[in-house]
Amino acid sequence: MLTKPPKPCFFSYFFSLFTILATPLAWAQSENAAFNPVLDDTFTIRLGASFEQVDTQAAKFDPAQGVGADIDLEQLGLDDNDVSLFLNARWRFSERWHLGLSYYGTDRSGSRTVDREIRFGELVVPIDGVVNTSFSADIYVLDLGYSFFKTSRAEFGARFGVHLADLDVALSGRGNIGQSDVNLGTASADTLAPLPNIGLFGLYALTPKLAVSGMLGYFSLDYQEYDGEVTVASAALDYRLTDTFGLGLGYSLLDFNLDVDEDIFDEHYEFEFNGPVVYLSAGF
Repeated sequence: MLTKPPKPCFFSYFFSLFTILATPLAWAQSENAAFNPVLDDTFTIRLGASFEQVDTQAAKFDPAQGVGADIDLEQLGLDDNDVSLFLNARWRFSERWHLGLSYYGTDRSGSRTVDREIRFGELVVPIDGVVNTSFSADIYVLDLGYSFFKTSRAEFGARFGVHLADLDVALSGRGNIGQSDVNLGTASADTLAPLPNIGLFGLYALTPKLAVSGMLGYFSLDYQEYDGEVTVASAALDYRLTDTFGLGLGYSLLDFNLDVDEDIFDEHYEFEFNGPVVYLSAGF
């Protein structure tokens, strides 16, 4: 099995981190309060868990020998469900402008006996060989939004953002050669790729405590060694327990497709995260 250094457990620090982020200035409110405080808050933080269904494909191949076949990593033993940190923060620095930060992520590993030949970079695993696989993705999103329409209980606008994708795939294999069980080696692919994103967002206060929000974005880019596209969408229902603290339930989608031209091997990454999120929120 592949072994990876342990990552810090975000959830063990969940409540202490939430308190540290939310407590400062929590009592500060706008002089001209909106119908719902979510439309007034200078700072908004959402921190919780994302329950994702994940679909992942990857390829690493020598383009001189043709286009490599995508490998479905869930068919190599990765779980197609994952639970990860959900983080979203927003700074409303003027009446109509805001700056946002979000995070998506997954980190999974698995093992499977394969019923077809697997090729990934220099690694070749024959039929009935065993493949150990790991995949991690950390997606950081920074976006700037402008509200074209804003009232005391609703706003609608456009956003421009950048997705920074930190991706890492590793495969190792074992197989029978003659009468011997042989270690076939390891192959990996990793990249740190920026992809822009543009889209629309909206928010509507149903009551003084309950608000619904949504966002949709897309962008395609072919620049230098990167050729990719990203689609994002989300919807959330936020309930304020007080003027400052609340809780919420939402749904998010991230669909990411990226080709990277390297010196020897080209790489292809394709994955989709989608599923519900639950979170605590704070606005001040």
